[in-house]
This record gives sequence, C-alpha cells and structure tokens, in this order.
Amino acid sequence: MNKVSPRQAELKIANYIGVFLKIGVITAGFFLVTGWAWMLIDGDHEVRALQNYEASSLTERLEWAIILNDRAMIFATLGLALLVLLPLLRVFITVVLFGVSRDYKMTVMAFFVLLALIFSFSLGLNA
Repeated sequence: MNKVSPRQAELKIANYIGVFLKIGVITAGFFLVTGWAWMLIDGDHEVRALQNYEASSLTERLEWAIILNDRAMIFATLGLALLVLLPLLRVFITVVLFGVSRDYKMTVMAFFVLLALIFSFSLGLNA
C-alpha cells in the first residue's frame, strides 16, 4: 500500500482546490462577460434603468429572465450565481478530500464550516 504523508496529502488537496477555483472563476467570468456584452449588443438593457434600485433575489431575477427569454440576463445571472456558490463548493470539495485522505478531524471541522455556509446562504434566500 502506498502511504501518503499528511503534508503530501495537504499539498495535494490544496492543488485540487486551487485548480477548481481557477476553473470556477474563469467559467463565472465567461458567463458574466458574455451576458454583459450581449446586453450591450442588444441595447435592450439601459444603464438608466439601474438608477432606481429595486431589491430582488437572485432566483427571482433568474425566473423573470427565463419568463422573458432574456438570454443575456440569464448568462449574467448564472455567472453571478456561480461566483457566489464557489465558496460553498470549495468547502464541499474540502470535506470530500479530507475524508478521502482519512483526516477525520479536519473532515469534521470542514463539515461544520459547510453547514455554517449553507445556513448563512439559506438566511439570505428570502431576503
């Protein structure tokens, strides 16, 4: 059996998380920039419309974009949602990778961080 030292496992986990975050940020950025560029090209979305702030949740904004078939807003909203969810996904991957490396103390701590994030996100869903 190939035994991995705790330091090697830690470096491997950090590498996986780093690659994941880079891919996630690039993907979110792609969706955001594509959505914004599409909005500018269509000309349907005016900056003046942003002068009057109307509070709306991310899910509500996405629902209206789907109903109105506003692909530019769908792209931009999906990019924003992905960017917001990256920390949650990062901690989830950390839980899994610590579990796979059999570092149960760190797995439990990361799991509690994941629960705290999920709870904090759930508080903001209905705001």
